[in-house]
Amino acid sequence: MKFYALFKRRHIARVAQPILRIMDSVSWLIHNTDKRKLIMRINLTVILLTASLLQVSAGGFAQKINLTQNNISLTQVFKEIRKQSGYDFVYATPQIKLARKVDIFARNASLADVLEKCFLNQPFTYEIQNKTIVIKERSGVIVAPDRKIQGTVLDKKNGSAIPGVVVLVKGTKVATQTDAQGKFTLNVPGGAETLIVRFLGFKTQEIALANFVSFTIRMEEDPQLLEQVVVSTGYQTIAKDRATGSFSQIKQEDMERKLTLNLVDKLEGMASGLLLTSNLPNSSGRPTKNSLLSIRGRSTISATQDPLIVVDGFAFESDLALLNPDDIATVDFLKDAAAASIWGVRASNGVVVIQTKKGKANQAQISFSTNFTIGGKPDLGYRPVASSADYLDFEAEGVNKLLIPDPKGKNLPAISSGADIFFRFKRGEISATERDALVQQLSGYDYKTQYSKYLLQKQQIQQYNLSASGGNESARYFVSGSYSKELPVSKGDQTERFTLNSKNDFQLSKRLAASAGLMLIMNNSKNNGLGLTPLQPGISTILPYDRIVGDDGKPVQYARAFNAAGLDVLEKQGYFPWRYNYLSALSDADNTVRYSQFRVNGSLQYKIIEGLSAQASGLYERSFQRSRNYYSPDSYTTRNTINTATSILAGSNPAKLVYGLPVGGILDQGNIDMEQYNVRGQLVLNKKFGSDHRVDAVAGIEMRQVWTAGATNRLYGYDDQTLSSLPVNYATQYSMAVTGSKTTPSLPNTLTDVRDRFLSWYTNANYTFKEKYVISGSARLDDSNLFGASEEYRATPLWSLGGMWKLGQEDFLQLPFVDRLNLRVTYGVNGNVDKTTSPFLIATVSSSPDFYNGLNYASISNPANPLLRWEKTKTFNIGVDVSLWKDRLALSVDVYKKKSYDLLGPAEFNPTYGFTTLKVNTGRLDNHGVDLNLTADVLRNGDFQWKSQLNFGYNENKVVSSNLQRDNVSYYLNSGPAGNNPIVGKSIDGIYSTNWGGLDNKGRPTVLTGDGKQMFVENDISNDLSTLTYSGTTVPKYFGGFTNTFRYKQFDLSFLITYKLGYVFRRPSVDYFSYFTQKTIHSDVGQRWRQPGDEAKTNVPVMPSNGVNYSANWYTSSNQLIESGSHIRFREISLSYSLAPSIVKQLHMRQLSVMAYVRNLGLIWAKNKEGIDPDFVPSAYYTILPTPASFALGLRASF
Repeated sequence: MKFYALFKRRHIARVAQPILRIMDSVSWLIHNTDKRKLIMRINLTVILLTASLLQVSAGGFAQKINLTQNNISLTQVFKEIRKQSGYDFVYATPQIKLARKVDIFARNASLADVLEKCFLNQPFTYEIQNKTIVIKERSGVIVAPDRKIQGTVLDKKNGSAIPGVVVLVKGTKVATQTDAQGKFTLNVPGGAETLIVRFLGFKTQEIALANFVSFTIRMEEDPQLLEQVVVSTGYQTIAKDRATGSFSQIKQEDMERKLTLNLVDKLEGMASGLLLTSNLPNSSGRPTKNSLLSIRGRSTISATQDPLIVVDGFAFESDLALLNPDDIATVDFLKDAAAASIWGVRASNGVVVIQTKKGKANQAQISFSTNFTIGGKPDLGYRPVASSADYLDFEAEGVNKLLIPDPKGKNLPAISSGADIFFRFKRGEISATERDALVQQLSGYDYKTQYSKYLLQKQQIQQYNLSASGGNESARYFVSGSYSKELPVSKGDQTERFTLNSKNDFQLSKRLAASAGLMLIMNNSKNNGLGLTPLQPGISTILPYDRIVGDDGKPVQYARAFNAAGLDVLEKQGYFPWRYNYLSALSDADNTVRYSQFRVNGSLQYKIIEGLSAQASGLYERSFQRSRNYYSPDSYTTRNTINTATSILAGSNPAKLVYGLPVGGILDQGNIDMEQYNVRGQLVLNKKFGSDHRVDAVAGIEMRQVWTAGATNRLYGYDDQTLSSLPVNYATQYSMAVTGSKTTPSLPNTLTDVRDRFLSWYTNANYTFKEKYVISGSARLDDSNLFGASEEYRATPLWSLGGMWKLGQEDFLQLPFVDRLNLRVTYGVNGNVDKTTSPFLIATVSSSPDFYNGLNYASISNPANPLLRWEKTKTFNIGVDVSLWKDRLALSVDVYKKKSYDLLGPAEFNPTYGFTTLKVNTGRLDNHGVDLNLTADVLRNGDFQWKSQLNFGYNENKVVSSNLQRDNVSYYLNSGPAGNNPIVGKSIDGIYSTNWGGLDNKGRPTVLTGDGKQMFVENDISNDLSTLTYSGTTVPKYFGGFTNTFRYKQFDLSFLITYKLGYVFRRPSVDYFSYFTQKTIHSDVGQRWRQPGDEAKTNVPVMPSNGVNYSANWYTSSNQLIESGSHIRFREISLSYSLAPSIVKQLHMRQLSVMAYVRNLGLIWAKNKEGIDPDFVPSAYYTILPTPASFALGLRASF
């Protein structure tokens, strides 16, 4: 007979069950065991029974409670406690109505702790009798007050007042709460010694009363009790503890450690799965604003790879660098289908959701911050160009081998100073001694010193931010303004930015709430500097021995259009001075860009019933960009343009000039306008049904349009004083200088007009059961005018499903060191769109009439494609979130697979239609990877704290299908990140190389076949794929960041190390064949093959000449130029000091801190031994230099 079968009441059975099972075991033993063994087993049973009684006695009350709820009634709390612990409650219904509602955040908390929070400051107390908690009225008389105290409770972190804090006299029932200003008064009974100060989310403090009558108490946040983290999808906010998708979040406090103008800089290394390549200098020498931002790798062949950017719930169509980083509260990264699919066809590359700051009720605050940054000049020595001596040696050989054209030719080609010396010697105009003296003189010049002095400067940035926030329960506000001024490394350049941001929230009634926001951005730039432009390879590139200023202190004049002798003749005939000097080009420049943008959004929210609301929201955004480049009559651009279009009237003597273009200045103007509107209506449900069920859902409809228009024009004969210009007949031909060839002026005017419309229906829902099990689902239908009238391909349904199991809350896994253990799994489909193609035929109209008939014509750039459709990506994600030892160690790991299909890529096409290839939806691309985020509070004791955070990302892709793949060497060598030539089975970012076979006895490159056979230039390898080898991917497989933060009292020290591993790049080397257009020669030229036998000690080929020729890419595309890109970088370090609260109070402030910040400290380690920074690989076709280190000082204050 089962003893516990007699106990029918549930709560009694739960308590007695372990004991009765043991008694059943004893009964069975009596009937089935011999007496001697029975005595031994009874002894063991007694021990187990005693232990069980002790466990039931102590363990029941120590039952761990998990409960998170704001403004909850005590009766609801009692139900949850009864369900989780088995304790019953006895109380009078009229009595319990007197209780106030409470805020509870308990994670693995004891029953005693939860009860203490519930009954704090209530009109009654409790008593535990066995497994029953009896509620009763408070009794006893409070001792008459002996003295009166007062005080203020502040947030230790920012000095703001904390309303609602409970202040209790220890050992008594005397308590009060702070008001909206954080102030309190309290009558303290005689003999009281200690105050207890408590508030949800902060550490409880005990403060000695002594003889003090006034107190200033600063409370410190408790990571264990803080409000749970919420993530935003742009449509709704979800508690991360109920989010099945893969999210990463960067908080305001993490971004405030970085003193930088660009928000993108603040994101680097802070989120797993995020690969960032930012601040690459452009030709002006300043960091580019269009950083490469990638989430979980590549999901397309040719469409945009950038993630969708969302600001305050709506897509942001402008540059992230325009946002004021000081306005940002949080940045959420939506990485898998469940997180991002609500954005539909724009979510395949991930979504970045930015939330700006809001005002807080009863916490009025004024904040001010400023910082000043100074950076170094770029290292010109990083450029791998030949030295002056090596360049002159190369030119000497080039003249002898006719690689450099003779300036005496018909077209009077311009040549360098060095080549001119060797041609003069070759013609016998100078002796060998004179030649050597001139060469020796040029060899002693180095362009870098003068270039740095006259064209570059140290970067300077100053920034100022001012904000005010606050309000009450009915209205809250946040308004901020910022101003920044940047002087980049390019002399003559300057950028000023002004931003204004305002957010207001209103509680119009108990049911109706509203919000309104305004964002204003103005960015004005002067782009008058030369920066790095003269270093860019081209016919006008500055050479190693070129100078800006001569020995006489005057600017050096350079012949560019024709050689110096030819220009002398033309100038004597009346042509405008036709030489170029760098200092005049700098002083004559007048180039400006003015950009302005405003963004207005608002919403209304009506609470239909408790937990269900209707929302209507909208956005209107406009931006205007105006560029103006004025070339005065004295500028080289104007003189060169007019001279080129000027000829000499045949038979005239003296020469009479005929101008093909009006004389005067030239004005180029450009306009780019953008307008976006977005209207959205949705229902939002956030409701708990009973004690076990909760639903968080949103469903709505959205209409959106983005319109962009642009125009450019040029005015000739422009007078900047009278604002007048002269007309030009673009159909009239004119004769060009020197050559006399006929041409017509090219049309400088362009117009663009693009309008994209979207209509979407969407829903997203989370169902939570017992706060342990979560199921999510989303669906979205996108319709757009991008795909013509075909409903079959125009409207695309996208969806996701997900689930979460909070394993750490299960009774069988109640481990004292486990705070959280969640398992997640999701699957769904996202989309992408390639706007470079169209379902309709696209023709491009020429910028000038046909030369022969003078008529305008058009070229078909895109044939009609009625089957065009969205690109789509299926994503499977499984993740685990673990938190241990009171959040001392937190780990989040996600493993994912992405299958992208219907990708637009090149395909074979019937040539009888006039095209051999067409871009169609035939491509497939697979991704897989791992995201890992590890956070550890290494030390959390006393005045010293140490926190470490490691972000790790792994991603690898593979082309699964490509309609067009040609099996020839040229196709494979031109594969790579551009995606033009995808190769099945390899990464879309992978590159192929020729198998280097060394040089032959004439210095020509050779390659090896798969079986090791050496192929010479006479051999045809165009279809022999065995001569190629796969070198690897050019995008890092492994990447992330490692952040360490140390706090000691008022000091805060933080540094970031980033890493990129598992990828390759092709280093540059000598390319003789590009010399005619690039004029730069790699420093490897000094190691080139010169004579038989050199092939044993060098891999740099011989200079080509008559009778010595070869294919350039046998060398420049060889695997011996492949280097590893793996590296570790010391990205930044910051140090801040916050003044002690006692000092801040005397200054009538809440917070005052100063900061020092250093960025771009350089490489810690690089696998390649060539001294190349893998993030700044130089090329024969552009010049790029590592961003120099910068140092910043900042101040932050709040009142």
